[in-house]
Amino acid sequence: MIPIRLTMQGIYSYQGTPQTIEFGPLLDAGLFGIFGAVGSGKSSILEAISMALYGEIERLNKRDDRNYNMMNLRSDRLYIGFEFRNYAGQIFRFECEGRRNSKQYNEVNTYRRMASEWVDGEWLSLGHCNGEQVTGLSYENFKRTVIIPQGKFQDFLELTPGGRSQMLQDLFALDKYDLAGATTRLTSQNKELVHRLEGQLTGYEEVTPEAIKGAREQLQLLQSQVEKSVREYEDLHTKLADSIELKQLDDQLKSRQTALKEMTEKEPDVRAAETELKHFQEARRDFLARISQINQRKDTVSQLQKTLDGLASKEMKLHASKEQINQNYEKLNKAIEGHEVLREDAESAGIAGKLRTSMTSLDQKDQRIKNGMKSVIDLQDKIENKAITVDKLEGTVAELKSNLPDRELLLELRSAFDRKEELLSQIEKLKEKTQRSRQTFLDHKKAFFEEFDLTEYVNDNSKVTSELKSRISQCMMKKQNHRDNLHQMQVQAEMARFVEQLTAGESCPLCGSKDHPAPAHFEAAEQQIEKAQSQIEGLESQQNKHQKALLEWKSINNAEKDWMHQEVNERKEVENLEKSLREIEMKIKKHAERYPDFDLVERDLVRSARMKKTLEKSELEIKRVRQEIREETTKLDKYRQKVDQFKSECDQMRGEINSLKSSLVNSVLHQLDQHSAEEWHALSQKMMSKIKQEKEEFRKVADEREKIMKEYIQLETSLKETKEYLNKDKKQLRQSEEELEQILSLSNFQTLAEVRQVLDKNIDVEMVQKRIQDHDRDMHMVTESLRDLHAKIGDLTFDGEAHDKLIQQHEKSEKELQKLREELNYQRKMLKEFQKRLDEKKKLTEELSRLHRRAENLKVLEGLFRGKKFVDYISTVYLREICEIANRRFKALTNNHYSLVLGEDNQFLVRDFLHDGQIRSVKTLSGGQTFQVSLCLALALAESLQNQNQSHQNFFFLDEGFGTLDGDALRLVMESLKALRKEGRVVGVISHVESLQDEIAMNLYIRNDAEKGSHIHKSWEE
Repeated sequence: MIPIRLTMQGIYSYQGTPQTIEFGPLLDAGLFGIFGAVGSGKSSILEAISMALYGEIERLNKRDDRNYNMMNLRSDRLYIGFEFRNYAGQIFRFECEGRRNSKQYNEVNTYRRMASEWVDGEWLSLGHCNGEQVTGLSYENFKRTVIIPQGKFQDFLELTPGGRSQMLQDLFALDKYDLAGATTRLTSQNKELVHRLEGQLTGYEEVTPEAIKGAREQLQLLQSQVEKSVREYEDLHTKLADSIELKQLDDQLKSRQTALKEMTEKEPDVRAAETELKHFQEARRDFLARISQINQRKDTVSQLQKTLDGLASKEMKLHASKEQINQNYEKLNKAIEGHEVLREDAESAGIAGKLRTSMTSLDQKDQRIKNGMKSVIDLQDKIENKAITVDKLEGTVAELKSNLPDRELLLELRSAFDRKEELLSQIEKLKEKTQRSRQTFLDHKKAFFEEFDLTEYVNDNSKVTSELKSRISQCMMKKQNHRDNLHQMQVQAEMARFVEQLTAGESCPLCGSKDHPAPAHFEAAEQQIEKAQSQIEGLESQQNKHQKALLEWKSINNAEKDWMHQEVNERKEVENLEKSLREIEMKIKKHAERYPDFDLVERDLVRSARMKKTLEKSELEIKRVRQEIREETTKLDKYRQKVDQFKSECDQMRGEINSLKSSLVNSVLHQLDQHSAEEWHALSQKMMSKIKQEKEEFRKVADEREKIMKEYIQLETSLKETKEYLNKDKKQLRQSEEELEQILSLSNFQTLAEVRQVLDKNIDVEMVQKRIQDHDRDMHMVTESLRDLHAKIGDLTFDGEAHDKLIQQHEKSEKELQKLREELNYQRKMLKEFQKRLDEKKKLTEELSRLHRRAENLKVLEGLFRGKKFVDYISTVYLREICEIANRRFKALTNNHYSLVLGEDNQFLVRDFLHDGQIRSVKTLSGGQTFQVSLCLALALAESLQNQNQSHQNFFFLDEGFGTLDGDALRLVMESLKALRKEGRVVGVISHVESLQDEIAMNLYIRNDAEKGSHIHKSWEE
């Protein structure tokens, strides 16, 4: 993870002004420092990053009222914004924001966390705020590899082997090497496949090469029968085809003769329809169009006459409307001419109303000035009284601060007492767990001996395996003997069945002889066969039981080893817990004189909390009163400004009143007090409304007058045109009627009524023509067809009875052939199926052998992967690599006096070259040496992570830890840290040690101002 930018506001000692750290220059330097006095806010930077990414911090948890205690007491808002690049090169921003309840100071609502990713030039929400998903590190491992808080630098060194192994599993995703579950699943799947294949093979017992040979012989016999039947069928088929053809020709001849007779009967009707069609076509050709044209012109003349009558009526009504609108126009025109005088009267009334309004407003403002001066004096007295109250409260606060107990010490002691109780409980639970595990195992072992009748070997477990194997061998031998007997009995039973089927004169199915002088006699063996099968099944069940017992005994032996190993680990864990308990008790003992028990600590904590609450309440009261003073001072300034503003406005209004009076005539001034301002304004409005109304009515009348005049002119034009069109159409109608009379005199028709009668028939010409043509064509085709049929039949005569008999013979032959073919196909399928099943049986047998071999291999793997042994082995490999990397620096820092060694139980040890390379515990190192080895391990762990993630840059923070080093050791550590720049690593050092500032030029310096809070100063900007 590479940080880019961090913004903080309102967290711990950081107040309302946002503080931002741009990590670019710091990263370029490779090594940078964050310095400041104790309590300046250095470690708050790490806590802000942890809170943004994980919602967790080292100092406080949710039970400590974290939301309230993290927020600065002078701030109403907390904000953290952290931008960084993860191991995959993606840029993310995690934010955390919280606000104080505006009505309840001590209540801080739940912090809201957000996360987004920089994609294509914009921040896109992730939809979650899971820091572990983005960084690839859990919170605990983040503290051990990237941000190492105060007091946590040696965590990796001091972890138990189990805890260290679990940490490496999380960091390097070693769970992928936990293959025990997968192997168990594969074993179960393999066993299931074996059972399935064995079940499938039981269905292939009848599939043998001999069965296939018999099926082939039967197939050849059927093929010869089918060939003979085909020849007979084809001969009958040829005869039937000739008979069918003759029958079809005879049927066609009879059908054509019947059709010719029907057509001859229809001939007179067809000729009559042909004559009627000719008359209709003549009438339609010469008269239809002309009669339609005359009817259309009559309709046009009638329609024009109606239109002419309507226009004449409309012309009379429009003339009356024109006279009325002219009268209204003249009346309104006279009213418009008097509007100028009326407008002057309306303006004078408006000015009078405005003057009355100004005079009333002036009186009101004079009264408000008097009231405002009284409020100013009252507010001044109130501010002075509150200033006295603030002085008294500040004295109370100073007295409370001087008597406040050391709350940090009390919290530390309470945590120690709680930790003591927790350790005692954990020790007790571990001991109980060990006892339960032991008893559970012994109970399981006892139940095993009782279940499988092995109680005599309870005290001598070494013979259990050989006894079970011996029982399995005995079962297998007995089972084989019973199977041999069963086979002999089955052979005898089959022979008895053949003897029962022997018949004099027929061949024996075994030897083929037709003489049977002395048949063998066999006793019934069915009961003996059933008994033998039952015995075999019983022995099979016993064998399975003993095999199950053997597998379970192996599992018990493995479980005993795991249990003993677990008991040793739990005993070591108890020893570690007891050691921690002693350390806690020593810490409590330092303050036992003042705080001998938990109750006194809790009492002073309650008293401290009560005093702190009173102190906070007093400080809040001071803050509240000061805020009220500021607000009331602001209000006082506003009152004074308002009074001055009213005075200025009154002077301005007096000038406006004098100006308005000078613009009014004396007649209006004398009547000024007789009406209110509203009445004057109403009078002015009434006059102006009258002017507006009369203008609007005049405009409407003028528009209406113009519209009527245009409409009257258009109407006269339409009336004239309609008369002309009517005369023209009447003339054309007379011409058309004369032309029709002339054509009628030259035609075959006598009158127009006769023409209309023919046209009214509305004959479908195409249909009648088609019917006549179809009749003539069909008559010709039938005649020709009869001539052809007589030529084809010749002297032949169709015999119906002989034809039916031939059909029956053909059908019988076809069914027999079909049956033989079906038998042949069935036999072919059976042969093909037999061959297929034989191949399948071979494949299943080969697959079963392969699965048996795989079962043996999986059994070996199960032993290798049981109990996470393989994961522990991989963890040990990683630990050795980390140890080797750490030794490169540790040896240099200690002048080759010491090196790290990994013990058999994965504990860290130290090889002391000052004492002939002897090995001793890392706990024997001094504080400075412990810091050195912890630093080397942290760098090695970071390097391994960098190789794992294929990252080209690595980064982590160190918070404190340098105070335990002497000058030479500090110099060596600084040289090692500076050398990291060549390896692409960036280290941030957080410390209050002044000498480090001379070593690290690129740094941030944190100053905590009593009034403004913590501020960040950048060395490259000074």
